[in-house]
Amino acid sequence: ASGKRLFTLSNAGAVLSGVTLTGGRASTGGGVYVSAGTVQDSIIAGNAATGSGNAGAGVWLQGANSALRRCRVENNSTSGYGGGVYFINGATIESCEVTGNSASWGGGLYGDNGSVAAVVSHCNVRSNAGPSGGADVYDYATSTQYKYYSCYFGASVVKKGSSLLLYCVTGGGISADRLRGKANPITDEPKLT
Repeated sequence: ASGKRLFTLSNAGAVLSGVTLTGGRASTGGGVYVSAGTVQDSIIAGNAATGSGNAGAGVWLQGANSALRRCRVENNSTSGYGGGVYFINGATIESCEVTGNSASWGGGLYGDNGSVAAVVSHCNVRSNAGPSGGADVYDYATSTQYKYYSCYFGASVVKKGSSLLLYCVTGGGISADRLRGKANPITDEPKLT
């Protein structure tokens, strides 16, 4: 079904498991759009986000009942935000490999500003491209604190707010803006040399 979004999940009990999603195209969530439900044990590759919105070429995750678990997200692209995954408002991303994606901001992951904390844990995010900022991660959570646990980021991470990187390793740099006159915390975050 090339040229259309491949799946939309909107029920907290919905589970999409063991599939390969490729060739999807939509303004948001080219491969899959999740406002509630779980995508797990799947491959999301070669999708695009185009037109108005331009976000989440592979996956769009929105809300506390949305999750991405044990997936490979690779080679998705957009000229906007979140080539691999765009997430907001309590979404969970766990044990995923996010590689080879591209977007202007957040080639691998783009965490947008929301009202509920999102969590990214045990992910390998590397070899993505984000020429305007955050090749692997662009975190724009300025009004709530997103948490990144035990992740590997191969290239740059851009933080605009007060999100925490806990026990994460980065092979590139971390850019943390100042917000409301306070420096942003980066906690227990070793750097590969």
